[in-house]
Amino acid sequence: MYKNGDDQSFQVVTGLSRDVFRRLYRVIFTGEAPRPGRKSYLSRSAKLGLALVYLGSRMTISELCIIFGVVSTTARN
Repeated sequence: MYKNGDDQSFQVVTGLSRDVFRRLYRVIFTGEAPRPGRKSYLSRSAKLGLALVYLGSRMTISELCIIFGVVSTTARN
């Protein structure tokens, strides 16, 4: 949805416009060093999107995992 979705749907799902999402992304992830260990299955923008959807909805982690196509351990990291 971040790359290919329309702006209105993006705002409904995340609660933010794309511009505000990009600003928040830069604030959170600027200067963050890569974590040691296995590579994450979710990109940084997907992690932020998952967190925003979780915070703005009544979905459980299990339900979000189905939407994002990941297992619960990946979503919790």
